[in-house]
Amino acid sequence: AASPFTFPERAPGPFFLLGTVSTWETRQAFWLLLTYGAVYLLVVNLATTRRQLDRVIKLLLLMGSLVGFVGLLESVRGALGILPALSRWVHAGRAQGAFVNPDHFAAWLGMLLALGAGFLIVQHRGRRKSADAEGEPLFASPLSHHSRSEDPFFLDLLLFFGVVMIGLTLVFT
Repeated sequence: AASPFTFPERAPGPFFLLGTVSTWETRQAFWLLLTYGAVYLLVVNLATTRRQLDRVIKLLLLMGSLVGFVGLLESVRGALGILPALSRWVHAGRAQGAFVNPDHFAAWLGMLLALGAGFLIVQHRGRRKSADAEGEPLFASPLSHHSRSEDPFFLDLLLFFGVVMIGLTLVFT
């Protein structure tokens, strides 16, 4: 009988066809990689102006705050679960959102927190410069009239609360 510690001299198949033991998981991981690549190429090629990049960042922050909020609710609710699909992955008291590993969720939230804080600072500085250039009062009431319809106050407020929610979720992760 052959020893269990002996290895075959050749690989069981061609090198490029090797993967995991389960070919289904290999294919699934490959399609996920292609999906990530497609999203990357779409964002890089379609977001070419400042306004489009601002929209991508706002979408990332709003979706991140929503996932963070649901993850925070899931960690509080535990086994009762708001979303049954996530309930089996909930670790004791740690928020993890749609991620299997809470540490990966924390890294993603940390990146979104830095992106959101920087984005809000840049928007505030840009608004101050445009207000000085147009002669508008610097601390005008946001409820009065807003001169630029593409940059509403309430979206900025929503983004601010989204960044705060991301930070709060990061603390509980």
